[in-house]
Amino acid sequence: MVSLLVPLYWLAFLTFASPPTLADFFQKPDRVEVYRARMDPTPDTPPKEDTRPRVGMAVFTVKGQDLTPEERKELAATWTSPENTPKKGRMMCPFNPDMALRFWRGDTWVDVVVCFGCGEQLFYDAKKQSLAAGRLTDFALLHRIADKNKFPRKKDDW
Repeated sequence: MVSLLVPLYWLAFLTFASPPTLADFFQKPDRVEVYRARMDPTPDTPPKEDTRPRVGMAVFTVKGQDLTPEERKELAATWTSPENTPKKGRMMCPFNPDMALRFWRGDTWVDVVVCFGCGEQLFYDAKKQSLAAGRLTDFALLHRIADKNKFPRKKDDW
């Protein structure tokens, strides 16, 4: 009996000892939440009653539909690792968030905040720290996800 428990204990320890990798988040997420995002007018001192998710200069204003397993698979195929993502030049517009995706693995997540104006994507871990996490390369798919959730594309529609 003890010989059976030791391997199970060791397996449980290894499971909790190694946090998910970026590939785990983007290629094998447990779920992906979709949010409309906008510039946060109070990034440093949000009102206490405002419990909406925030990262960087973005606040997630409206929760959309979680991605289906098929959509998660399609999106996973578009992710490139940081090592395989070409360096981009200077952004041509000021970053203005439109949509955010929250990729879950267990009880932790990685956020991707997308600007449809310049195409830039900013990545954050669950501690709200900026990440060099690669890129989601299919911008048409990101637009389809936003359209499915009826998120406006023009800032005037907020």
